[in-house]
Amino acid sequence: MSNYLFVFLSTKRPIPAQNPLSCFCTSTCYHYPVTLCGGLLLEELWENYTILEEIFSQLTTKSEGIDDSDETFSRMSELRNRLADKFLAKSQVMVSIAEQLSTIIGNDAIAIHDSSFLAMIVIVAVILLIAMNSMLIGKSILKPIVRLQEGSQIIGEGNFDFKFELSERDEIGELSRSFDTMTARLKQITVARDTLEEEVKHRKRAEARIKESEKLYRGAIEATGAVPYYKNYSNNLFEFIGPGIEALTGYSKEEFTYEVWRSITKEVFLQQEETAGLSFEEAELKVRRGEIDLWQADYRIRTRVGKERWVHNSSVRVRDDQGRVIGSLGALEDITERKRAVDALHNEKEFTETALNAQQDTFFLYEPATEKAVRWNRAFSDITGYTDEEISLMPAPNSYHNPKDLKRAVIFREKVIETGTGSIELELICKGGHKISFEFRVAVIKDEDGNSKYLISIGRDITERKKAEEQIKASLKEKEILLQEIHHRVKNNMQVVASLLNLQKNRIDDEKSKIAFEESRDRINSMGLVHELLYQSESLSNIDLTEYIKKLTDNLFGVGGANLKLDIETISIGINQAIPCGLVINELISNSLKYAFSEGESGTIEINARVLGDEIEFEIADDGRGMSEHFDLSRSKSLGLMLVKGLVENQLHGTWDMSSGDTGTKHTIRFKKAD
Repeated sequence: MSNYLFVFLSTKRPIPAQNPLSCFCTSTCYHYPVTLCGGLLLEELWENYTILEEIFSQLTTKSEGIDDSDETFSRMSELRNRLADKFLAKSQVMVSIAEQLSTIIGNDAIAIHDSSFLAMIVIVAVILLIAMNSMLIGKSILKPIVRLQEGSQIIGEGNFDFKFELSERDEIGELSRSFDTMTARLKQITVARDTLEEEVKHRKRAEARIKESEKLYRGAIEATGAVPYYKNYSNNLFEFIGPGIEALTGYSKEEFTYEVWRSITKEVFLQQEETAGLSFEEAELKVRRGEIDLWQADYRIRTRVGKERWVHNSSVRVRDDQGRVIGSLGALEDITERKRAVDALHNEKEFTETALNAQQDTFFLYEPATEKAVRWNRAFSDITGYTDEEISLMPAPNSYHNPKDLKRAVIFREKVIETGTGSIELELICKGGHKISFEFRVAVIKDEDGNSKYLISIGRDITERKKAEEQIKASLKEKEILLQEIHHRVKNNMQVVASLLNLQKNRIDDEKSKIAFEESRDRINSMGLVHELLYQSESLSNIDLTEYIKKLTDNLFGVGGANLKLDIETISIGINQAIPCGLVINELISNSLKYAFSEGESGTIEINARVLGDEIEFEIADDGRGMSEHFDLSRSKSLGLMLVKGLVENQLHGTWDMSSGDTGTKHTIRFKKAD
């Protein structure tokens, strides 16, 4: 067995020359192979030292975000140096043990061979004890290094939550705790870097969306003729502005800046409620802080060539992913013509308002569907006594009408909505309760669909006119009564005259004289009949010609036995034409009754009257024996025919034609009807 052990210990195994620690034992270990155990331990110690260098290299690569001056990094470098020194010291101890072992074996090899078996066992035990001591020294360093190697691989894979958790109190334990501290720092840096990279990605995506939105917005705005823009609040620059800015301001895109814009702005009129009472600077500050998202303002500017223009600026705030305001996207629109139109409309409105308030007639505009007053003038409120607030709250227009007129007023409004216009007289009830008579002219205002939207009413106070009309009516009534009395008295007087003539006739024996008295009586009766009809008629100036002729012929036809045939249209004539007509008819019928028919002979007398345009035509005809063929009207000495001719020509200003033959006599009288 001793021979076997000697052979085993005599086996030669060189230590790798690349291990620098082997320089301490190359000469002894190479010649005494029994020290192979120590050599192997040194080789493993060197390999783990190399592993430790790799750990440092990996952690250093991962710690690019840590400054070299960092306290933890400096501490780790110090530990690295101390650990290397410790490796060197332990290696020297192991080399020393190997040298001692080699000396013992070299000096006592023969003794071991010749000694007893027991002595050899003791020597082997000593050798093993020394070897085990060397191994324990190596393992106390190598085991923690293996843990460090495994941990460095885990950390290298990106798991910064890994902890070494070595309990050793030596340099390796302190090194592991420093590694844990550095790993925590690396995690913070890595998380911050990842967050920054994600934020950059988000920002780039947001900028891409903004650019796309800006492109669409710019196209839409340019299609309307406005000038789109994007202003960056961080540098107060217009990063984009449409090419129309030069036509608007006289400055090119390259020349136009925020400072230029402020310099050409002369006035700013803010349009939102949020900016009420604020100066331009205060409002702009609120916009930049994101307190106002929508900006609406009108600017009066002076262009590069000195021309005044009005520009409407409409913009919205642009925010990043964190909601911070970074700029504004908007459009500048030339509203000069619109502003002029608005100013002209405003001036026209003021003119209309002034004109309406200057009128004495009332102006009232209301909506029938809601019964709400829309507009009225000062005359309406002054006359009714209601304030503007009261008028705006009162149902229109029924609140102002006399209750007795309400039904008539409702029917009238419905008719106006149908026809478009109308007039009516109504009484207004004023605030104090007194009544005022008004004449209203009402018209419809329609909407774009042709439906009735508003009713506009122009009212005129006719209270004084109504009083005057009542006075006139009363006066006319008095005059009518007076005229009726006059006509009645004239008729009575003529009746007295006719009666006197009739009495006088009865006292005369001469037949010719009697006939003359009868003719005079009939003439007076014809004139009296006109006055009788006048005071009995509703009109004191005109009479119904049909009724007049009937009554006139009733009196005349009591004389003869002829038949009367009347064909008379409804004709109304005045007193100035009625009396001459009556006298003419009286004379001609009297002549027919006296001369057309023989005694005891029966005949027919026709009276026709009609209107031909603006003229009246009479025809009086009989079917008697007619005039003598030698009769000449122009040479006739008959008082009656002379009277007819005078009345037709001088009072009626008409014409008289007479024709006579075997079939009778016909008289045609035509004259123009008086107005």
